[in-house]
Amino acid sequence: MPERTVKNIYLLRNSVNIRVDDDDLIAEITKIVKNAEKNGAKIAVSETPDKFTYIIATKDLKKAVIIGKVDINKIEIVVGYIIDLNKWKWATAEGFTRDQIVDDMSGEVFKHVDLKDIPQYFSSC
Repeated sequence: MPERTVKNIYLLRNSVNIRVDDDDLIAEITKIVKNAEKNGAKIAVSETPDKFTYIIATKDLKKAVIIGKVDINKIEIVVGYIIDLNKWKWATAEGFTRDQIVDDMSGEVFKHVDLKDIPQYFSSC
């Protein structure tokens, strides 16, 4: 899947390749990326194999956040998690699959982050 940037994130809704037709999620991603880039970060957005989930990362791949829609008590909300890239790389090098990392190691690899704090996280590169 090709990399997507903030400059065309709104176009994702009209793209044949986009799985998500969700204004809330696209709006949050766009806001995060615009604010991070305003603070000097160079950002890329990529789709994941999961529905309603995207990776937002610095273009040098030093920092990454996963953002997506989850259902909590039948209410859909957008949430974000910082990805500890060193632990992710270690786990994959040790032979763990993506599903094993997500299901069994999530507490070590992912840390919840408030959406409003994500642009600042990227700005501190």
